[in-house]
Amino acid sequence: MVFGEYNYDEDIAVQREEAKEETYIKYATKMLAKNKSSEEIIAELKDIFDLDETLAKNAFEAAITKTH
Repeated sequence: MVFGEYNYDEDIAVQREEAKEETYIKYATKMLAKNKSSEEIIAELKDIFDLDETLAKNAFEAAITKTH
């Protein structure tokens, strides 16, 4: 198997992005536990984390998958 050259800065950037995404999913999971609607959760994700519609929906869907 051949791997590309390791890039520390790129690795750190990817880890940070993954941590952000996990934060969004955890937030959505908590809101699901509080029985908030999908529309409310997506709106809060957009407002609190300044996400676009697609990222907010993806985080919500990941939270749904994680809880089921």
